[in-house]
Amino acid sequence: MKKVLTLLLSVFLLSGCSLFKDYYNADQLVAEMEKLVTQENKNDSIINKATDLRNQVINDLNAMKEPDQSKISDLSGKIEEAKKLLPQYKEEVKKIQSHFSDLKSKSARLEDENIKKMAETFINDFMKTTETELKYIEVFEKVLASDEEYMKDLKNGKETKDNQSQLDELNKLHTQLQDEIKQFNESWNQFVQSTTGQEVK
Repeated sequence: MKKVLTLLLSVFLLSGCSLFKDYYNADQLVAEMEKLVTQENKNDSIINKATDLRNQVINDLNAMKEPDQSKISDLSGKIEEAKKLLPQYKEEVKKIQSHFSDLKSKSARLEDENIKKMAETFINDFMKTTETELKYIEVFEKVLASDEEYMKDLKNGKETKDNQSQLDELNKLHTQLQDEIKQFNESWNQFVQSTTGQEVK
């Protein structure tokens, strides 16, 4: 998945803040967000691994000319491995969500209305991405469950069922998530530039 932007440089000057109080509050907000953005990007490795495992299975299935019982068992194991990764990813997303009330509290203490509005915007954008991530995982879990059934049917010589509607929904959520991450990156970058004079990378 597309990464959210992280602030690589330490915060020294909060050029957009006219008040010392806002300087402190914006500094605290940026510091906390940096940690959350870093964690969000680390979570990518979990979902990417699950996606790679499923892609390997699909590629191997497509290359299989005749059902191979041993190979099907191996592929079923990869689907099971992918399934085990999703609860971990979900848990990490929920950990990030648990910080949102604190972020909102910090943004509410900002006195400059422009800065406060920018803070509220990037927090809302970030919240939106995590909500979509959880929806994505729900559908991904259904896709993997269908894959499991497909493998069982294939192994037992039964007629296999198509799960294209689930895949379409998953792709739709993936596109939505990419758009939301782009929106968050823009609003987060705008806040950082306005308060620190730096850009996120």
